[in-house]
Amino acid sequence: MKIAYTVATPETADPGMFAMHGPIDQSFETLGRLGYDGAELMVRDVSQLKAPAIKAAAAAHHLEIKAVSTGQLHKEDHLSLNDPDRDRRKLAISRTKAVADFAAEFGAQVNIANLRGPLPHGGARQDSVDRARDSLAAIAEHAGSNRVTIALEPQCRFVINWLNTVAETIEFIRTLKTKNVKLLFDVYHAGMEEASVFAAMIVARDRISGVQLSDSNRRAPGMGHMHFGEVLRVLDALGYGGYLSVECLPMPDAATAAESAIRHLRPLIPRPPKRRSD
Repeated sequence: MKIAYTVATPETADPGMFAMHGPIDQSFETLGRLGYDGAELMVRDVSQLKAPAIKAAAAAHHLEIKAVSTGQLHKEDHLSLNDPDRDRRKLAISRTKAVADFAAEFGAQVNIANLRGPLPHGGARQDSVDRARDSLAAIAEHAGSNRVTIALEPQCRFVINWLNTVAETIEFIRTLKTKNVKLLFDVYHAGMEEASVFAAMIVARDRISGVQLSDSNRRAPGMGHMHFGEVLRVLDALGYGGYLSVECLPMPDAATAAESAIRHLRPLIPRPPKRRSD
């Protein structure tokens, strides 16, 4: 398993993002110096970004880009894949397809969470689910042509009012009838919604394409009461060998949080057993 940290790209403007802000090369330099393996980019409008320059900056600091997150399309531009307005929904689909094209430049997956949009509190909830399903199916088909995985994230009820649990999210993914929609497992959200974080990981084991980490208080791993050694041992036992992406409150600042997180996590990653020599 490798460790990444979330990095806000320059066109984002939300000060509340759980990410490292500032010039992207400076963020990469910080993560490289701290010993991170990669970065998860949090984007808003990829038409304003140059993938080759970002790839070169990441490589200069020995980092990989393995995930691109879409939350800011919803938070800053108020786009949703289930928007009842057809033109707004088409714009959300088009912008997400552009993110998939951008991610393909890095061989990265696209993470989708609140961009799916909330369900109405009354009225035609199923219509809203169907719109999200149709939108995701179109995006997944487009992304699949570039071998890009779409990772759908279960989030807690305080963030969005559906797809809160692993079981609910897997059932929804099954209705998409596509092989390149997987599951992004966020330990914080699982801790809020699942009866057992470990049981949820076991249920999701064949579908997990990425893991996000923050502690029980949303701060850096090691600052709350989540037992990350147990989390990583279970993931290892399930055969997960992908990225652990730290997405936490940048307290007291992102650089300090990033340093605290990697100091806590790096020693906990299970090592392969030594091979006996005859």
